Amino acid sequence: MLIIRGIMWLCLCSQLLWLEGCSGTPHAAKSMNPALRVSLHEVGRVCKPDYNDIPAEQLSFATAELNSSLPATLERAGLLDAGSEVSLDVCIDQLYLRPGLVTLLLFQVAEPDYLVVRARLGRAGRVLHSWRLVAENSAGGSMASPGKTRRAQMLINVITRKLVNRLETAVIRP
Repeated sequence: MLIIRGIMWLCLCSQLLWLEGCSGTPHAAKSMNPALRVSLHEVGRVCKPDYNDIPAEQLSFATAELNSSLPATLERAGLLDAGSEVSLDVCIDQLYLRPGLVTLLLFQVAEPDYLVVRARLGRAGRVLHSWRLVAENSAGGSMASPGKTRRAQMLINVITRKLVNRLETAVIRP
């Protein structure tokens, strides 16, 4: 009986290793486009400073959060290389966060929290790809986070995941 149980475990483990179930490699590190590696040029600036109506404290927090989370996310995905000739510029186009009381009580009729970011992939002054990424959060009520910083972090997390997905599927011609 003990021999049969040992053989079953051996078969199970070999199947898991064959399927890369036990490889220990995180899924995010396997890029669909392994040749693409980017360097960060400008991250978190405002796209149109003349038409900026984002409150200063929200903008500074969003910029700092984007500057800290985007390089880490790109590094985990295997897309970041400081010496790469392909550069990534990311700017904040729009940011709106509802006041806490509106989030708790009037969330059904109020405009949702949103963040719009423009990302541009370029090489030697030439634009290779350009994306407009949007994240919205219309959650409200007692289950919603009343803190603006937490809601801004959630929006930035969505934007960084969308950007990584776009970079992984981007086709760059020489």
